[in-house]
Amino acid sequence: MKQLCLCKNDDSETYHLFECIKTTNGCNFTSNKDSKCNHVERDDTSCISTCQDEKTMRLEIAKLANQNKQICGICVSTLYKNQI
Repeated sequence: MKQLCLCKNDDSETYHLFECIKTTNGCNFTSNKDSKCNHVERDDTSCISTCQDEKTMRLEIAKLANQNKQICGICVSTLYKNQI
């Protein structure tokens, strides 16, 4: 089941969402290197939240935003895309 990781590249202070997969040994990225906003390609990333479902990631992002972490708004909007 696909999960989400919140990570930033070395050349940016903004965190982006990437798809990842929970494994028996932890968490691995999927083969898709693009962020959810399609503006950043994954490189040697620094993740602050790994292998979370959408609901948990929404809560984590809200906490981090309140701590003044820069998080890509387009990536965040993908978490609410199909919500009614």
